[in-house]
Amino acid sequence: MALAAPLSAPLPPVLLRTDIRFPADAEAAAWLQREMGRLEQAALGVQRRPLGLLVRDDSGRLVGGALCVVWATDLYLHLLWVDGTRRGGGIGAALMTALDRAALERGCRRIYVNTMGFQGPGFYPRFGYRAEGVLRDFVHGQDRHYFRKEIGQPLPARGLPPGLALEITDQPSKADEQIIDDGLTAHWLRHIPEQYQELSTVLHDGDTALAGLHGIVDGDAFTITDLFVEPAWRGRRLARRLLAETHAHVAHLGCRRSTVMAMDYQAPDLFRHLGFTPALRVDDYLLGRGRTWLRTELGSVA
Repeated sequence: MALAAPLSAPLPPVLLRTDIRFPADAEAAAWLQREMGRLEQAALGVQRRPLGLLVRDDSGRLVGGALCVVWATDLYLHLLWVDGTRRGGGIGAALMTALDRAALERGCRRIYVNTMGFQGPGFYPRFGYRAEGVLRDFVHGQDRHYFRKEIGQPLPARGLPPGLALEITDQPSKADEQIIDDGLTAHWLRHIPEQYQELSTVLHDGDTALAGLHGIVDGDAFTITDLFVEPAWRGRRLARRLLAETHAHVAHLGCRRSTVMAMDYQAPDLFRHLGFTPALRVDDYLLGRGRTWLRTELGSVA
């Protein structure tokens, strides 16, 4: 989310057009990702970097992997996957101990991760991770668990089963990323009754996008992932309008609750002012910046 203090001099009134797309518009999603990336880099002072740990069998087939994001001294474990036929064989443990070393080699001193209740939150404390908090009933009655680990001495390496090899790369391929994502999605759908869908809302002045919102519709839950207002248009209540029109739309889709996960530089106080209630707070979530999870009930729609 990207918001700021009101403008000192109001701009002249303008009639804006609202474009809500469900599923999300690919062009709008790409625009929001670019703008959010620029704002993140400006706020944190560093650029994110990818990291992949990939486990392959003798034929070269991917049977497990971890996809991570590096921000200077912090590393986020984004996706961890082991093929269903290989679970329980030590691949996950081998990936976790290899991650310690890969993180240290890249100057990281901390790793953080989140996982759903059905994805084995008891797995991570075995490798030195401590609980940061739990977001209750994230989607479909399932809780989301947040963990963090300070990296000191790396844990003793765990070997892979015979016939498997580990590759560590700073440029994982899109094909490998997709295999890991698809594998996790398949596991997700064994516990969650339906696949989520993405939604985008954009406010236009003619052909120019001035503000946008991207979110996830998952059952009766709506999660805001990005909210951006062009700098020259901040303080004009565009964020309020984006939220009001989007919430009305997702309420018609069956959503009863909206959640936003705002970093401290993404104006969490604005969401409080608009009726969101804090549900979870981590003071040092990323490079010393805190994050607040806030929710609001949408009510029912006739």
